[in-house]
Amino acid sequence: MEFALSLFLWILSTPDQLVLELGANSFRQREAAEVQLLRMRGFALQAVKKGRNNENAEIAGRCQSIYPKLYRFTLDDRIGYAFEQDPPTWKTPKGGLELPGIELWKKSLGSGAESEKAYLECLKDHKDLFILLEKDLIALISAVEEFDRAIYKKGYEKMTPSELNLLLLFGTIKIPSEDKLIPTERNLIELFSTLEYEKIAQLVQESETAQTLFTQWAKSAREKNANRSFLDILSLYRVKATAQIALDMAQDAALTPRLRAESLIAFGSIVDEKKHAVQLLKFLEDETQVMKGVPLPGNVRQNGDVQVRDIALGALIRCLKLEPDDFGFEGAFPVGGRIPQLNYYAFPNDATRNAAHAQFQKWRAKNLAP
Repeated sequence: MEFALSLFLWILSTPDQLVLELGANSFRQREAAEVQLLRMRGFALQAVKKGRNNENAEIAGRCQSIYPKLYRFTLDDRIGYAFEQDPPTWKTPKGGLELPGIELWKKSLGSGAESEKAYLECLKDHKDLFILLEKDLIALISAVEEFDRAIYKKGYEKMTPSELNLLLLFGTIKIPSEDKLIPTERNLIELFSTLEYEKIAQLVQESETAQTLFTQWAKSAREKNANRSFLDILSLYRVKATAQIALDMAQDAALTPRLRAESLIAFGSIVDEKKHAVQLLKFLEDETQVMKGVPLPGNVRQNGDVQVRDIALGALIRCLKLEPDDFGFEGAFPVGGRIPQLNYYAFPNDATRNAAHAQFQKWRAKNLAP
């Protein structure tokens, strides 16, 4: 009876109590406490982690020894739980562990329902890479690079939506560098050259998840390398959630006038409704010089100048689907998603420029009245 009662109380022991028993005088009691902690798996993880800093050397040493095993058990349980659900889930069960890969993704995209849907959608057909993301980042780097090469080899025109999602995911999510002396983060693959392929733009338009992932990639790329090629990609893909990125760049005084002007064109390419177009109106007052002495598209023997307000006017015309030659431009803007050359927005002199802007103000009074 006494033995049964002791066993019952021992079974009811909390992880914190069992950690203290790791320092008991009895060797058998210490061993039994260790076995029980390992059986508790995720429920004991935090107590053992804390116990590594216990003042008792026996407790600290045993916690230090069993923590890696306990972590691996807990991680395996968590990964198994994620894929046993239908659909898979990133919600953490009681006593479970926040998966490292999911934690990295939440840091990039947030923890809302849209983020969870995008993450699980792109990984549902690639469990092997998902597990590497959670357990072995070094092996993951090689696996993702091989995946990227395989897609390139077979041709982007044959890429599946699932493969596209995975490319966007690993081109966005940042993982810690292998160099522990210089703590930095890196993307697993670089997507700039890949995303310039127009077939991918079509696939993104067809998938809500891909648009979510592309938008997050764009936010990350804006911070890392905002240039003409980046704006070209935004203009080509026309994902409305990225329009604000282009508009913010147009208002960024730290950027060159030329890059801010190209940002206006990108914005006008991404959106095509009056409610968005009105956000460009304030730029019609900006007389900052962008280019000087460039050949006019309709008359290559004549040169002209480009100001920010001219680019804004052209972006408005493009956004509202108006005819450029109705507003004084020498030639029609090129058809297609990419940003036209800035000389398409040039005027030969101030008189022509002022007349074009005055013509638009007349149109605006009739069609964009407050």
